[in-house]
Parts: sequence; structure tokens; C-alpha cells
Amino acid sequence: MWAAAISIIAFITVITLLVAAHEYGHYLFARLFRMEVEEFAIGLGRPILLRRPSKSAGEFTIRAWPVGGFVRIKGMEPQEDGSEVNIPNGFYSRGPWSRFWVLLAGPLFSLAAGILILAGVFAATGVNRPLNEPVIGMIVEQGAAFKAGVRLNDRVLSVDSQPVNTFYELVAAVRDRPGEELEFVVDRGGERQVFRVTPERDTEPTAVLGPDLFPTMESKVQGKIGAQWGHKKVRLGPIESVVEATLYPVKMVEGLFGMAKNPNRIKTEGGGPISIFMLISATVQQGLTEALTFAGLLSMSLGIFNLLPIPPLDGGQMSIAFVEILRGGRRLKFAVQTWVHSIGLVLVLVMVLGFVGLDFSRLLGPKKQITVHSASEKKPSEPPAERAR
Repeated sequence: MWAAAISIIAFITVITLLVAAHEYGHYLFARLFRMEVEEFAIGLGRPILLRRPSKSAGEFTIRAWPVGGFVRIKGMEPQEDGSEVNIPNGFYSRGPWSRFWVLLAGPLFSLAAGILILAGVFAATGVNRPLNEPVIGMIVEQGAAFKAGVRLNDRVLSVDSQPVNTFYELVAAVRDRPGEELEFVVDRGGERQVFRVTPERDTEPTAVLGPDLFPTMESKVQGKIGAQWGHKKVRLGPIESVVEATLYPVKMVEGLFGMAKNPNRIKTEGGGPISIFMLISATVQQGLTEALTFAGLLSMSLGIFNLLPIPPLDGGQMSIAFVEILRGGRRLKFAVQTWVHSIGLVLVLVMVLGFVGLDFSRLLGPKKQITVHSASEKKPSEPPAERAR
């Protein structure tokens, strides 16, 4: 009961704070370009707390439903006769470049918030680096390697007589040979042993790993043995932490391109509000570090999602502003704007409903009990094995 309540509170808090950071970007840049802000709201529904520092700064409100928030800038609604450009200090009374930057500021602040959160976590606790050594750092009991007798901390020396010097070489040796029995020679506590491992074929294409053990944009059906590399905790300084955190949005964009090339990856890597709630709940139970890390990643995802060139998302409205820049500042016809926004709204609704449907399919679908062993726990019992020849 308490765990569920804490999860709900954590979900509401994280979503509200991340949306507030996003909207504050819009607010700050609107003020910078001398647009009049009517309201900066945290939450939705009926206002329960109101503060108005000045007319141009607008009202600061906290609303009854503590989920999300918004910024309302004066004159943001296009009019059929184009009169929105004549509203003093209004959104459309400024040129398209000004509007472009105000729209861009929200996603930028989401990305910045995510980077700052992750940089703080990395500076305080360090960052996990993949150990690119051919040592089993994690293994799944239901996987091919465990069934064959391979265990945690085994060092793989060769696969089918081919020497293995890095974990990437191990991945490369098995991913194109699903269903084939392979001879693994491993070093276990100074003793060489041999196991017969048959990689299992993916049911769907998955991301291909690069030499750095990070996913690439390529996807294909591969052979898997149910084992993974280990990690080491590396301490970072303040600047290194910021640099490390800045790489994450790049990896996310690469992941989006990978899913665009192979939509089947959305089934395993995509998710909607239910998935977000479950992930927040899981990370809160794991501890503050994991919860903050997920919050940082979620903030970055919010920023990147809003950059998609689809109205009514910020990226879609930025695209319209950019077209107007190319037109020398001339506004698009009201009918064209309405048509573009209608199509964009339908696309966004389709995406949202698709992710919600994916959430329910996971929630209501058959559950697989998967047991994973990592190097931080006691090794499971070791079965007998052949001595290496």
C-alpha cells in the first residue's frame, strides 16, 4: 500500500517538475523577446494558488491537478483575418525568428534539465562503464549460456577455436550463428573448461551493438546466449560529468533513428504513461540515484519528443515559423495553418494511443519469469564441465 502511494507521489512529482522546467524555457524566452505572458501554471484544472508580480510577467498559478503545466502567452491563437499580428506584445506580433526561439526554448530547457540532473548524479556517484573484457558479468538462467554451464565471472578464451579478446568479439562471434552449437573455452578460477553453447535466435530484429557495446542504428535478427558484460564504476569530475551527460541526448536520437528504420524495436523500446509510471516506481524502490537518473533521461526524452516536426508539438510550430522565415516573414494562410495543425494533431493522437495500447499489451499479456544473475551477487552453483583439450 505504502509502496503504491510512494510510486504515485513520485510519478506526479517527477512529471510536474519536468514539465515545469520545459515550460519555464518558453516563459523565460517569451519575456526575453518582450512578449506578454498571461499565465505560468503548474498543474491543470482549477487554480488554487495565484501570484501576480507584474502585468507583463503574468500570473503564477498552482492548479488543482498536480500533473503537467503550461505557459499562456498573449495572442497565441491565430485568427482567420490574421489580426493576431496586431496584438500589442503578443506572440504573433513578433517576427518568426523570435517565435522560433521561444518555441525552441522549451525543449532546450528539458534537455538542459536532464543534462544537469545526470551530471549531478555522475559527479556524486560516478558512472558505470562497460567492461569490454570477455568476462561474463551478467547471465540469465533461461539463456543458452547458463543452460550449457557457463557461469558468472567465467572468462571466455575462444569460440570455435577463434580467440576472444573483448566482449564485443564474443558478441560478434555468436550473433550471426543462431541455432549452431559453438564450442566455448572458458577460464574459471585458473582452470580451462569447455562448454557447448547454442545461441538462440531473436524472435524479432534487435539493435546491433557496436565495438563500444552501445547500440547502433542497425537492427537485425541475431543469435543471443543470455549473457552480458560487466561494469565498473568510474568517478568523474564536474566537467567530465557534464560531457558524459551531454552524450545521452545524442544516443537517444540515434535510438529514434534506429526505431524509424526498424519499427519492430518500438515494441520493446517504446512505452507510454503506464510504462513511465512502472519505471518510476521501480527506480524509486531501487534508490535515489536510480530515480534521479531516470528523471534526467525522461526530461531529455520530453525535450527530444517535442522537437518532432509535428504540430501541435513545439517542433511542428517551429517548422511553421521556419517556413515563414523563408517567406520573408509573411504568415501562412489561416486555412493552411488549420490544415497542418489538424493533420499534426491526428498524428500525435495516433502516437499516444499506440503507446498506450503497447502499455496495455505488456500489462495484460503473458508474463515471463526471468532470473538474472549479476557479478555483484553470489555465483549460482557450477555444473560439471569438460576440461579443455
